Amino acid sequence: KDIRGIGFATADSVAIRLGMDPHSVERQKAGILFTLERSRTDGHCFLPTQKLLSGAHSLLGFPIHEDTLTLLLRNLEDDGDIVVEEDRVYLTSLSNAEMAVAEFVAHRCEPWEKPLVSEAIALETLRRVQSDLNITFSEEQRSAVIAAMRYPLLILTGGPGCGKTTVTRAIVETFLAAGKVLALTAPTGRAAQRLSQVCNHPAKTIHRLLRFDPFSKKFYHGANAPLEVDGNLVDAVIIDEASMIDLVLAKDLFSAIPKNTACILVGDRDQLPSVGPGKVFGDLISVSKMPTVKLSLLYRRGESSTINEVAHQVNAGIEPSIPEPNGETRADAYFIPRKDPEEAAKTIEKLVSDQIPKKFDISPDDITVLTPPNRGPLGTISLNQRLQDILNPKSEFEDSLSLSGGELSLRIGDRVCQRVNNYQIDELGVFNGDIGHVVEVNSDLGSAVIELWDGRRIFYESENIPQLMLAYAVTVHRSQGSELPCVVLALHESHYTLLERQLIYTAVTRAKKLLVLVGSKRALFLGTKRSGSKTRFCSLTEKIVKLIS
Repeated sequence: KDIRGIGFATADSVAIRLGMDPHSVERQKAGILFTLERSRTDGHCFLPTQKLLSGAHSLLGFPIHEDTLTLLLRNLEDDGDIVVEEDRVYLTSLSNAEMAVAEFVAHRCEPWEKPLVSEAIALETLRRVQSDLNITFSEEQRSAVIAAMRYPLLILTGGPGCGKTTVTRAIVETFLAAGKVLALTAPTGRAAQRLSQVCNHPAKTIHRLLRFDPFSKKFYHGANAPLEVDGNLVDAVIIDEASMIDLVLAKDLFSAIPKNTACILVGDRDQLPSVGPGKVFGDLISVSKMPTVKLSLLYRRGESSTINEVAHQVNAGIEPSIPEPNGETRADAYFIPRKDPEEAAKTIEKLVSDQIPKKFDISPDDITVLTPPNRGPLGTISLNQRLQDILNPKSEFEDSLSLSGGELSLRIGDRVCQRVNNYQIDELGVFNGDIGHVVEVNSDLGSAVIELWDGRRIFYESENIPQLMLAYAVTVHRSQGSELPCVVLALHESHYTLLERQLIYTAVTRAKKLLVLVGSKRALFLGTKRSGSKTRFCSLTEKIVKLIS
C-alpha cells in the first residue's frame, strides 16, 4: 500500500519468492487490509467478519481460523488501521467518515428557531418565478421552497419530470432575494454547468468548490476553513445530483459547511448509487426524522412523454410499454428488438450515423450510446470502434494515436471522455466524465489537444493520453450526472449480471429529447424485474438514528 502502482498481488508474489512464510502474521494482516480496501470498490463501508474471512481466504489461499482472526483484528486495531464494531470491521478512514456524516446530519434534523428567509419573501419570490417561467407551482413544490428556508438540512428528491430543477431555481432565487451568500455544486462538471445554467448562478464541481490540492491530496476547505464566497461565509449550499456522492466525499463536503449554513441535497434516490463506498443519499432519506420533500407530480416534457412513462414504469418494476417505430407512431421513446448482438450493433451504427439525424434532425454529436458493459459486441470498446469508423473514419493525411493498448485510436474530431480526475493538467483541472473533442494530434510526440465541453483547450502530453477514452458509447455508470439530448440504449441478455432496475432507470432518465432502446425485450424484462443494486454494508442510517435518539 506504500508504493504507487504496486498492489497486494504483486507485492505478495515477490515476498513469497523471497522466502516469506505464507502463514506469517504480517501476510495475514496485509491480506485482511487488502480485502477491506477491495470491498470499497463494491460500495461497502465495512465487512461482516464472515465476509472478511471468506475474502481473506480466497486471497491468501488458506482459511484464517476465527480465533486467529480475533487476534489479528486486535493487532490491526491497535495499529490504528481498522475499527471493529461488534461483527463489523471497518477501515479506520471509513469508520471516521461514517461517524462524521452521521453527526453532521443528526444535528440538522430540527428546524431553525428562526427561518433563514422569511415566508413572506419566499412567497413573493415564488410568485415572481411563476410569472417569469409562466408556470404554476404545486403545493408540494411550494412546500419544498418554504422547507429549504426552515431547515438546516433538506432532502429534495423525485423522479424525472417532477420539477426538481424548477424548485431548485426557486430556492436559489429566494435565497438571493434575501441577500444570502450561496454556493451551488454538483459531483461532475456537466452537472455543475447545467445547474449554473438553470439557476442563472455560478456552480462548481465539489472538488473545485472545496479547492482540492493535487500535491497534498487534500481539500483547502474543511472544518478549519469553512466555505466562503468573496470572503463571506456561505449562508446556503445547494448540491445537485446528490445520489452520486459517496461517503468520503460527503464527509469532506459536510465538514466545510458552517454550523449556521443551510444545506440542500437534490437528487433521485432511485438512480444508481455512488461508485465509491456508501449510499449516502438513500440512507439519509431512510431516516424517518430527516426533513425530506419528495416531488411526485409530473411536469417535464408534458403529460404525453413516452420517456417519462418508461422511466416511471421501470422504477415501479413494471415492464415498460415502448412503441416500435413504424413510420407513423409519434413518440420520444422507441424500442427496436434485436436478439443477435451483432445485428443490434449494426442497428446502432445505422441509428447514430443516419436514421436519427434524418428523422429527428438530431446531430450525431448529440447522440450518445449507453450500454452496461465495456467488453463484448455491445460493450463500449467494440461500439466505439464501430462508431468511430463510421462517424470519423481514419484519414491517411491525419495523425492518430493509439488508445487502450492499441484496441482504439485517437483521431482529430473524435469525441472523448476523461476517465480519471486530473488536477494538474490545467489550473481548473479535468475531471472524470468530462467530455471533449480532439482538435490536434501529434503522433511524433504522442500528444493531443482536447477542447472540453466548457470551451477550454487542454494539451495532453503522452503520459496523460491513457486517461482518455472514446465517448461515442459510454457505460451507464459513466453517464450519471449527465443530461443527454438523445440516448441509444443497448440491452441484451448477455449483460445479465449487470442488468437491474436502477441501471435501466438511470439510463432512461439521461435522455432529454429522444430515447431508443435496441436489443432484447427479455433483457429489458429481466432488468426491470430485478430490484435494487447489490447489498452494500453500511451503518449510516443506524448511526444517525442512534445519535438523534
